[in-house]
Amino acid sequence: MLGRWRRPVPQALRVLIADDTSAIRALYRAIFEVSRGFEVVGEAGDGDEAVAVAIAQRPDVVLMDVEMPRMDGLLAMSLIRRRFPATKFVVISGLEPAAVGPTASRYGADAYFQKGGVKPSELVEAVGRVCGRRSAPLHPLGAV
Repeated sequence: MLGRWRRPVPQALRVLIADDTSAIRALYRAIFEVSRGFEVVGEAGDGDEAVAVAIAQRPDVVLMDVEMPRMDGLLAMSLIRRRFPATKFVVISGLEPAAVGPTASRYGADAYFQKGGVKPSELVEAVGRVCGRRSAPLHPLGAV
């Protein structure tokens, strides 16, 4: 008897969340914990910590705020990108896209969103897309 062919299950995308506001980090963590195909491997409250956690955890993708203490997200992004060129970056900032988007792109951002302007499902889909996945839907119970 022949066995059934099974589609290989893609490995979960490893996500690092870097934002200086703990409530924002908790929100992003909740979004990705209820979404299929993601594993939150760390959080950082500033740019220095983001670099350290990225070195220790080697995430596939980093959700990065721009304005953070000690080291801003753009510098942290460039340092992480230099060490791990395959890491993807989704920048989420309170700053206007026209003001920061082009600069974030020069520093290596793969996508940019303004805080408060993105739905959880759009964020999850964008992270999946920049990592080469067509879509990564929210778990049915995961409407946050």
